[in-house]
Amino acid sequence: MEFQTGRDSTLIQNNSDGNYGGRNEVLIGATGSGQQRAGIVAWDVSSLAGQYISIDSMSVTFTIFRVAATTSWGINLLNESGVDWVEGTDTSGATQPGTVTWDFRQEGVLGTEWDLGGARGGPAVYGSMGTLALTDGVDVVNDKVTINLTAGSLPSNVDTLTEIMDLWTSGGNTGLGIYGGQAQWGLDSFQGSIAADRPLLTVNYTPVPEPTVACLGGLGLLGLLRRRRA
Repeated sequence: MEFQTGRDSTLIQNNSDGNYGGRNEVLIGATGSGQQRAGIVAWDVSSLAGQYISIDSMSVTFTIFRVAATTSWGINLLNESGVDWVEGTDTSGATQPGTVTWDFRQEGVLGTEWDLGGARGGPAVYGSMGTLALTDGVDVVNDKVTINLTAGSLPSNVDTLTEIMDLWTSGGNTGLGIYGGQAQWGLDSFQGSIAADRPLLTVNYTPVPEPTVACLGGLGLLGLLRRRRA
């Protein structure tokens, strides 16, 4: 099953109270002054709730918006921490109270702070689910890159893809954080005008079995007997 609706934003260290949730791209990596940027992305997977026995594989596909140099980035599972982040709608980096910024999941709301490094590490993330490596001059704007997600190195409560989907479909869907490298790159966001270029999550799963014919027949017979006794 494919998912291509959700929310995302860029977090920028040297504009730590600014929101970028309405932009057409998510920017990642160091700025020219060495200040850091991180990206966060979460997909709406609510339609999967109760539909699977196990999650067998997951991958994400991004459309490249910018490549500035050869380097690699980590794809990290964000820790829900009991507090969700709010995408916001700003495009210029203005302060938009209650929306996600470098410092806060919800700007200005006490108890919603990321750790001191923004949504990059420490208590903000469970750990890495994969790595994206880009090569300048080979990977170019409008290319699509796919990363297979793994969970084996994560803490025991989220060390399977099934446990992660359980978390995401039960109200703990804070998604993924993308960070690392000193170069700059970017991906098309959910606000982009071309739907096919928006972040894509692909999930392969074992579905909950449909009731068997024999089971349905038994239920029908039970109903008939009850009616006769009445």
